Amino acid sequence: MQVTCLWHKDTMISVSLSGAINFLDMENPDTPKAILHGCKSAIKSLYVDRDAGLFYTGEISGRLTCWDMKTNLGKWFSGKAIESQVAAMNISGDVLEVYTFDGKLRAHDAKTITLVQDKDKAPTDIGGHPVAVAQSRGDATVTAVLLAQQKIVLFKGGVMTGQLAIDFDGLDIAWGHDDTKLYVADKRGCARVFDVDVAADSITATGVSYETNGQCRFVCLSSDGKYLATLDQTRSIFFFDLESGNKLNNLDAFQAHTSTLRGGTWSPDGSKLATFSADCRIIVWYEGGWEGKHLSIDAHDQAVTHVEWIDEETILSVAEDRTIRIWTIPTETS
Repeated sequence: MQVTCLWHKDTMISVSLSGAINFLDMENPDTPKAILHGCKSAIKSLYVDRDAGLFYTGEISGRLTCWDMKTNLGKWFSGKAIESQVAAMNISGDVLEVYTFDGKLRAHDAKTITLVQDKDKAPTDIGGHPVAVAQSRGDATVTAVLLAQQKIVLFKGGVMTGQLAIDFDGLDIAWGHDDTKLYVADKRGCARVFDVDVAADSITATGVSYETNGQCRFVCLSSDGKYLATLDQTRSIFFFDLESGNKLNNLDAFQAHTSTLRGGTWSPDGSKLATFSADCRIIVWYEGGWEGKHLSIDAHDQAVTHVEWIDEETILSVAEDRTIRIWTIPTETS
């Protein structure tokens, strides 16, 4: 159903009830010249495939969109979407693995941008409500899923291969740089470390932890494995040297955000950390972060939900305002 239309020079443009914008060919009305797709509801998840030059967004409605970084054009996944919010997603070969709040893992066709229907291929039951999902750094088929039911679960190729019960409420999870450790944000106020043997499908608690001011909300590992950044309920950001275990900034530092932190991500070379928040801002921390040098960006009109680095000087952000924005980041701040 079309809800409005207009003429632009010799082209008729219409807007569908679905939200698609159609550029119509009057000589061939059955085949539009182009169709523009966008986001109709709050964007809650983001995955960047740097090698392919693509990124994927998941909305609170369950809609998935594939975006081309060269053209900045998006295309909705065809087929009926599941009406469950996307918790996380990742690419494994030609498959987009999608973890949803109904406790399922679905494998959609990323090559044809098509949703695989439950009646054609039953989704995998992941054992609970997914709080956070982390993709292995070395093997794209391996993921670690943190469940609200106090479990960490390993998946390989969409199949559950191992799990560990934990005695605390976890809020975030991240792999170490060499895939031998998992870092888990503990609601009680620390980041906990677990040993992982992917080949043996085993997860073991180490007893090592890193203290925070309040509930540890997010854990961010630099790609070189040297540093851990923790983001907590008090909006504090702490940096740790993983070799020595030392905290690199003091207890009262780095509460630059004015509302709830939503996450953080390191630049590929580990020189900068971008944090984002419900205050609609992105803050880029320079020189590792612990010296306090930072750049604040008024990024969106509503809460920023995810940020990813495209390269050392470019970040991509999405938000509850249904927009996607790309930012060029200076190499240093004044």
